[in-house]
Amino acid sequence: MDKWLIFLIVSFSILLNAFGQVSLKYGMNAFGGVDFTDLRKVFFMFFQPFVFVGLCLYVVSTIFWLVSLSNADLSFIYPLNALSFILVAFLARIVFKEYFSLTKLAGFFFVFLGAFLIGSGRFKT
Repeated sequence: MDKWLIFLIVSFSILLNAFGQVSLKYGMNAFGGVDFTDLRKVFFMFFQPFVFVGLCLYVVSTIFWLVSLSNADLSFIYPLNALSFILVAFLARIVFKEYFSLTKLAGFFFVFLGAFLIGSGRFKT
């Protein structure tokens, strides 16, 4: 499979993963705190609409991830998954108004740089 197609598939997996994470957080904020003392509440949290959507996005993301795993080296695509940390953080900034320090922004830059350097190498041995 072409390297750019692998990038596209991995990118789509990362996007679905990131939006799934934000959906899960949004749903859990609406649902409220959960611990394992009330198992009924643990069961019903899966049926909170945003939690359910988030889980569905994860399932579809996993399908795309498995396609990428079958066509490229793990050492090539797994580090690209780090880009999801950056995307989730920026989505959290927009949706949940989370704070970014300069240190956090510098960390995002280095994660991006590392993913870029790994992505510019060979993708299949």
